[in-house]
Amino acid sequence: MERTVRPRIGPLVRAVTALLALAVALGFTARPSHAGLGGLVKSAKDKATGQKPAAQTAQGGNVAFDETKIELTGDVLDKLLACRKPAAQTLKERKAMAERLSAIPGEINELRAKYDGAIADNENKRYEVESCRSAAFHELKNQKTQAMQQQMLANPASAEKMARMSVALNEAQIKGDTATFNRVSREIEAMYGPSHQDSLAVDKKCGAMPALHPQKVKLDALQKEYDDLLQRIREADAKALKLQADQCKMPAEQIAMAWERIQLYLERGPGRGFSNTELAALSERKDALAAAL
Repeated sequence: MERTVRPRIGPLVRAVTALLALAVALGFTARPSHAGLGGLVKSAKDKATGQKPAAQTAQGGNVAFDETKIELTGDVLDKLLACRKPAAQTLKERKAMAERLSAIPGEINELRAKYDGAIADNENKRYEVESCRSAAFHELKNQKTQAMQQQMLANPASAEKMARMSVALNEAQIKGDTATFNRVSREIEAMYGPSHQDSLAVDKKCGAMPALHPQKVKLDALQKEYDDLLQRIREADAKALKLQADQCKMPAEQIAMAWERIQLYLERGPGRGFSNTELAALSERKDALAAAL
């Protein structure tokens, strides 16, 4: 069953409809009326059960294998390399995105080092203007609300009209009738909201809003690019894993864990966390594995 989404009432409309009580007092009544493989690997680790016997490592420690962390034997590595091919294009795109992602923080830091002071000054000026405008419009709203009260007291027809509009607004909100709600709200705004002359007076008093500093615009764009790339990389990871899992007939979590461990070996070399069998197999296929990443 679909959930009804009720329209939200703006500040002016709330202020106007609050005057309905006054209309009622005058005799008018109203009816009541929303990175990468790490997450996949962690999830798989949490679900993994039934550990296999630990294998001896080159350093004398133990490696515990389970349903997710499988031993990287020569056969397993050859299978992973073969299954990597269907995902080659996706992985190529992912690599390019990752390179751009890693470059963005440096660009952001460089811009901040050069322009932080100018951006802060610009934001302070914008805040001052915004605060002035907010206070001025708040005062205008109070004045118009008082004038509306006087009008409703002096003119019963005006109070009756306000009561009808309030009922219509209330019923539209309850029904989730956005079109009617917005139409009635616009009518109330037109009757009691700030006029064009009001806006001009506020502009004259507070001054024009300064434009955003161009480097702040650039920083915001870089941050958005970073966030978008991060999401696209996650999607590429998921797509590449699925392609490999379908080809290998292996769980995606096993593949993700295997390539994470392969990358760890390629970056750090032999060390604790690999069995003797794994170290031998990884060493023999080091170049092919590096090319596949």
